[in-house]
Amino acid sequence: MPMTTLDRARLYLERMPAAIAGSGGHTATFKGAATLTRGFAFDDADALSILKEWNLSHCQPPWSENALSHKISSSRSSSGRPMGYLLGDNEVPVPLMPPREPWPKVVPELRQDAIERMPSPETALADMWEASPCYLDAKAPGAAHYIKQLFAPEDLICVACAHPADAITLKREAFLCQYAAGEFALVVPSPMSKPTGITQEGKESPRCLDNVGARKFLVVEFDEGTADEHACLHADLSKYLPLVLCVHSGGKSLHGWYAVKGMPETTVEKFFRYACRLGADSATWNPCQFIRMPEGRRDNGRRQSVCFFNPELLPSCQNQ
Repeated sequence: MPMTTLDRARLYLERMPAAIAGSGGHTATFKGAATLTRGFAFDDADALSILKEWNLSHCQPPWSENALSHKISSSRSSSGRPMGYLLGDNEVPVPLMPPREPWPKVVPELRQDAIERMPSPETALADMWEASPCYLDAKAPGAAHYIKQLFAPEDLICVACAHPADAITLKREAFLCQYAAGEFALVVPSPMSKPTGITQEGKESPRCLDNVGARKFLVVEFDEGTADEHACLHADLSKYLPLVLCVHSGGKSLHGWYAVKGMPETTVEKFFRYACRLGADSATWNPCQFIRMPEGRRDNGRRQSVCFFNPELLPSCQNQ
């Protein structure tokens, strides 16, 4: 089935560079507005609706609605290509996002130094558990408790039982009313902007770059090494960004949730590049990447236990 003009416009914007304050953010947003008003010839109302979606996922920090409306109005008078130049056949020349500099490889000496800076590396996981501001034991609160802490009532969350293909996206309150959160193994660590989006292949999906919202958390995980070593590495990383939550995957890794809401993308990327040098998996940079549900269950029944939780570090605007 041919893509609609709306689908093509969303896909076009999805692949445009992010708008980051201090790094050409105004120009990038103006180009997005001009793409809608002149390229696809949308009226102001439709252009604003689409630009608001893009604003949540691509702008750091997001623009106000008044600012977006002003850019839409200004873009109509921009000169250059003719009105509607992106309309026509379905083979729209979608701009490719500029290639990101490759994520750095692990630096063994740096990783080992971070581990050895801990007073007792061989008991780091137990020490993390003991240091948790919230007391944790075998009867610790279940997955629903953490979902309520990490997401606001109006947030759209994306979860899956065991496989990404089983993803569903719905409001936090609807999810908690309809499902037992502990039965789900996977969750996207930031709210979604809408129930479904259009993938880069042009298909509708409950989980893709088109419908993931602005980052609230960046999750870092390590695959190589022991759980004690991973705890050492998260202790080192927590010096630079606030570590809110740490979850044992039920396998061999620890997933650390770092609060990044409202932070410039450049700051978050610098942090993540350092994490990669310590051996972090670069896959979790993708904002719609699934990670392990706190206190969920793997498909083999193993518990994904919380081993550290500091709710005082949750984003200040969190609405419980």
